[in-house]
Amino acid sequence: MRKERKQVRLLFTSPPYFALTNYHYDQWLRLWLMGGPPSAQRLPGAHKVRGKFENPKAYRELLLSVFSACAERLSKDGVAYVRTGAASLTLDATREALHTALPRFAMREVRRPYTKATQTSLFGDSSKKAGEVDLVLTRL
Repeated sequence: MRKERKQVRLLFTSPPYFALTNYHYDQWLRLWLMGGPPSAQRLPGAHKVRGKFENPKAYRELLLSVFSACAERLSKDGVAYVRTGAASLTLDATREALHTALPRFAMREVRRPYTKATQTSLFGDSSKKAGEVDLVLTRL
């Protein structure tokens, strides 16, 4: 007997940005508190998602895989709300993955430019950043 999966009405997420975010490194203290290694160092043979997602092909595949799995759980009246980076590869890959995984959904974009200094300014990087984009998907 196959167990029926519960459906969700809201997918609310912000996937990693291409070549920018290293969640493993950024969250090492939290991971350590949950039983992980006591440092942010990458372990030999560590899983490929413990990096900055710098391979464009692997990055696109990751997004498509995750959004496809989410699509299986999204109810017919569900909504997907995805905040992503406005840099071209991040935004294009996220759009493509969402269009492929949710082909019967309309997508609306809301630009969210940065109006203040970002975290990177704490480390001396005061260059202009692309900002973020909210992608809101509803069924056609």
